[in-house]
Amino acid sequence: MLNRPDAFIDDYENVNVESLGKPIHIIRENLESLISQSCSDLSYDFEKWLKKQRVDTKLKYVSVHHFNSDDIQQGVRCIFKHQSGGCLHIKSEQTLLMMLADHFYNANTQRSKEKISNSDIRLQETIGEKVANWLAPSTMWTPTSSATLVGTGIWVQLMITTKEAHGVIDIFLDQQLIDTLSAELELTPNESMYEDFCLSLTQTPIKLNIVLSKKTMPLSNLLSLRPNDILPIDLSSTAPAHVGEEYLFRGRVAERDSQLVLIISNDKEPQT
Repeated sequence: MLNRPDAFIDDYENVNVESLGKPIHIIRENLESLISQSCSDLSYDFEKWLKKQRVDTKLKYVSVHHFNSDDIQQGVRCIFKHQSGGCLHIKSEQTLLMMLADHFYNANTQRSKEKISNSDIRLQETIGEKVANWLAPSTMWTPTSSATLVGTGIWVQLMITTKEAHGVIDIFLDQQLIDTLSAELELTPNESMYEDFCLSLTQTPIKLNIVLSKKTMPLSNLLSLRPNDILPIDLSSTAPAHVGEEYLFRGRVAERDSQLVLIISNDKEPQT
């Protein structure tokens, strides 16, 4: 009997059929490595703004994601458009951004946590520029005020922790940007791997089936067959060769050196 959980399991990531076999997963792996190495640089910048207060920046996850409008509703974001196509969205949690901005601009006044200032937005753009430069030189990016984030892309989340607060920074790469990065990285099959694959393929054992005889008989005769019964058959002068269900060629049945052989027809006539 199968054991099934009583509750619905929602921890599994849905498979996006459109992304199977595409370079998006290679981009995801490259991003994971790149951003993990770049987190310390972002921590260093934050620590300068917070006057040497320790800041811990960790990569929480990098995942292939099917975006919808709800993914970017909360928080403060900026958008950068790549010159070859595609957009990068960077969104900071509001309380985290306001705390960083207060230290960055040496603000001493208490302000409402519900209202975002132009200074907060400028700092968000500064953070966005640093993140964008991880992926491509600054000359390839142009700030833009609007871009639709839909379809399949990559969602990166960073966890920022300080003595005063903690929060997340979300990074979204849309489908067109994934295509651009794939083209720039020239994600083509590894040549050495391809040669090994071809060699392995040519050495794969194949079962060749050759039908030498066929017999038609009533079902009653078939059911009456017993051990040691003699069943007369006629050996065909020609026989077809198959691999599985695939017809390959026809040959002439002959005997050579007391062994039955098949001589392949020159014209490899089609199956009849």
